[in-house]
Amino acid sequence: MIAEVTAHFGKIDVLVNNAGVSSFGLVTDITSDEWKRIFDVNVYGTFLTVKYVLPQMISRKLSMFPPCGGGAAHRAKAATALRRAL
Repeated sequence: MIAEVTAHFGKIDVLVNNAGVSSFGLVTDITSDEWKRIFDVNVYGTFLTVKYVLPQMISRKLSMFPPCGGGAAHRAKAATALRRAL
């Protein structure tokens, strides 16, 4: 994927890791296969894109990795801020 994007556009200036999946329900109800799918998309997918984009960005002295997060991340940040305020 990275090679195709680079071949088409010539370079990558910004990497936005914005893919994510989740599962609703109790942790005890999530199957091992479902957990593997969540981990593969949310963690391993991010690792792979950074791993293969970072070298070309370093060579051009770029560091454009805007922070992203799903609704759960924003709710967690809000909850943490609320707890600190109390």
